[in-house]
Amino acid sequence: MDMIKVYWLSIPKSLKLEDISSWVKLLDLEEQTTYKSYKVDFKKKEFIIGRLLLKFVISKHLTLDLSDITFRKKQYGKLYLKNVREEENTNLDFNLTHSEGIVACAIANRAVGIDVEFMKEIHLDIIKQVLSNDEMLFLQASPKEMWKKLFYQIWTRKEAYLKAIGTGFIFEPNTLNIPINDKLDSAGWGYFTTIIRNNYLLSVVTAENHGAYSNLEVQELDIYDLLTSIVVN
Repeated sequence: MDMIKVYWLSIPKSLKLEDISSWVKLLDLEEQTTYKSYKVDFKKKEFIIGRLLLKFVISKHLTLDLSDITFRKKQYGKLYLKNVREEENTNLDFNLTHSEGIVACAIANRAVGIDVEFMKEIHLDIIKQVLSNDEMLFLQASPKEMWKKLFYQIWTRKEAYLKAIGTGFIFEPNTLNIPINDKLDSAGWGYFTTIIRNNYLLSVVTAENHGAYSNLEVQELDIYDLLTSIVVN
């Protein structure tokens, strides 16, 4: 079945690290090491909530116990499922992102990448590091009040694309051209961009074969509903 789903939630500032400490035991040893390596609480919160969200979503789609879901990393860091039978996997791909208290994941039956960014003010030197020459020309030809949104649309699409193909930024982002407003490129990759909350822009990129995003769904979840749905023994 053709399927692309996006789930996202916000982490309230009132949520303290000790409020979610019970769920740390659901992380495997590698995840716990990563969790402990973060020096600031908000990064720890984003990491654990991101993993819980992703495991919860996958457990529902594959009808697996959440405790049976273990991730491993490919060469450039993209997560994949360990110890899941091929008939359960059904070519499932997934990706995770977080920014400034927003956590989101995408799940699809094809290659998928996702990126969310908080649209803070940008400087010209950053723009030049990210945009190709063609993209710079497009930006400069656009009304200046649209520059910030257009920059983040390009940036999130680039990051989502590189996460979809599983390489990450192994080369300079300003050497890569991606569709700025179009939903499909000539290579068959589909692009979707939306604002999910004031100043948060989210992009999803998938390997398309049936047209651009005919079945993409975006759903907001409540963090407290998520936590109460995950049983900790």
